[in-house]
Amino acid sequence: MDLTRATGRGLFNPRRRRRIWPFTVLLPHTGDTDGAPAQRLLDAFLALRTRERDTWPRRLRRRAVPMLFIAASPVPAPDGVADSQDAADGDSEGSARSAQQGANALQELLAGIALPPGTERDGQLTVALGGPARAAVRDWLERYMAVPVRRVSGWSAYAGWLTTMVLLGALISLGFVLKPDPDPPCRDSWTAAGVRVGVDTEKPRAQDACYFTRSADQKLLRDLQDRVRRQNAAVERHGSPYATVVFLAPLTADPKGGSGQLTPPGVLQLRGAVQAMERYNEQALEFDSTKPGLRMLVANVGYAYRQAPTVVKRVNELAADDPTITAVIGIAQSRDESVKAINQLSADLPVIGASVTGDFMTTEAPHYFQTQPTSRHMARALARRVVELRRVKALVIYDDRDRYSTNLKKDLDEELRTRHVTLQPPAIIRDSPREQFGVQDRLDELAARICTLGRTDGITLYAARGNALPRVLNAVQGRCGAGEVREFPFLTADANVLIEYPELRKSASLETFTAVDLTYVAFSTDRHSDRDTGRDAFRAAAAAIGRVWNPENPPRASNVLQQLLSGIEVQDNIDNRRPFTIPPDTRVPAGRPLYLCTVRHVIHAAPSCRKVNGEP
Repeated sequence: MDLTRATGRGLFNPRRRRRIWPFTVLLPHTGDTDGAPAQRLLDAFLALRTRERDTWPRRLRRRAVPMLFIAASPVPAPDGVADSQDAADGDSEGSARSAQQGANALQELLAGIALPPGTERDGQLTVALGGPARAAVRDWLERYMAVPVRRVSGWSAYAGWLTTMVLLGALISLGFVLKPDPDPPCRDSWTAAGVRVGVDTEKPRAQDACYFTRSADQKLLRDLQDRVRRQNAAVERHGSPYATVVFLAPLTADPKGGSGQLTPPGVLQLRGAVQAMERYNEQALEFDSTKPGLRMLVANVGYAYRQAPTVVKRVNELAADDPTITAVIGIAQSRDESVKAINQLSADLPVIGASVTGDFMTTEAPHYFQTQPTSRHMARALARRVVELRRVKALVIYDDRDRYSTNLKKDLDEELRTRHVTLQPPAIIRDSPREQFGVQDRLDELAARICTLGRTDGITLYAARGNALPRVLNAVQGRCGAGEVREFPFLTADANVLIEYPELRKSASLETFTAVDLTYVAFSTDRHSDRDTGRDAFRAAAAAIGRVWNPENPPRASNVLQQLLSGIEVQDNIDNRRPFTIPPDTRVPAGRPLYLCTVRHVIHAAPSCRKVNGEP
């Protein structure tokens, strides 16, 4: 057992002995004479160690491994006692040590303490085992004199060390995980489905992980988050009572990249809201003490509202803890999911849309308020343009899985039939190329239909989302763009992102598609339609908050909601060119103009826009 322990690997170093203990050689007996083989082995080993002790350097002597021989040796009989079984099995005290005495002496020997002079040979310790144990020990020595040595395999030589380090690292990591963080970073936002969503409640100079996009993607959104944080800090430092609005919208593109979308329109609308907030706070904090400062929390619900339930839940929790949160703006898109998100918000929170046009938004969300004309107004303006161009046939392209698109197609069909325009079988285009399989028209077939229709006094109206528009126009350009003298008329209601987005890739630039005469619906006269609608949403919230503001008793969200339900007129110095009124009955502004803008085939050229009437 001692030899096995001495040769076993160490816990942290397989080349290190586990303990300082002599190697042990077991001999059945040494013989009765000095010439016996076992006795000669003992004498030779003792002479060798004596020479090592006298000649080796001290550092080598310390590293030398001791060796212990255990052998059965005849015990001298006491005087006057015959060599008999009684003598052999007696205690034999005086001539030899007992087992306990031998163990004590052996410990002193291993500790470097010299034994007292005695009758024994130098370096030899005799222990007498008396009684029945003597025969049993002798039998055991004869049977087990060969002790097997366990060899350590190469692959497992470091197994103990590696296992110990892994377990130690796991315990340390677990301690960090379980340790409570007094101020956790990004406490109101998280990663879901590959994108960061939630509510940005961070301070300036927050961690990079608290942004909704990476540093190399969508720099515009990161810049807007920084500007909002600085504005919030300035309002809080001012020390006066303030109110807070939440900008809630999809702010990140499809994480799978299938839609070809560079940025959702919500980012452009957020840009307008941030510009309006900066202008408003400049006036409120520096020049007009009667106005409250306004903070903004930016909430990202993910592409197409896919993470809306959890984000809306967090907004409700923040609103319950912070009574300054009095309105939600943005929304950005007309979807079934956006209606559900609005209705899941606290019933006291008013919601004000930016570039939101769905006819169903105000009817299905009782505390939602519109700032722009509806899809019915856009369809009416587009149908009137078809008549102006003297086109007698029309092809409508739409997405059959999108509520906004099917709503707009229905309005277009009704308005075109009213004006006796013949409707062609509609074409389906899906937002993502992966979803295009299985529909009735492939892109090349759709391009052929558009080209043929353009040659025969027909026109194409695009009622799907703008993400897929470059794919359609690229197919048309490749199919019938070369050598054509006349451009094919093409009308669309959703192209503002492809006009406004500053980081637009060249392949999606509408100016490059020279085969079509593209006209789109906008909400302003320049190329910043979505920016202006974001301004309008913030301005409406600021007007309602300012109408009920009392610094001695700051209003709650329910007060702002009641003001909006009573109607609100928006006219201020933020953008005095765009006054509007939200009436109390329809919650949709009446009399707001629309604009039809034509894309010029010159890179970075401003579109040519004119005011049109979308009213009945």
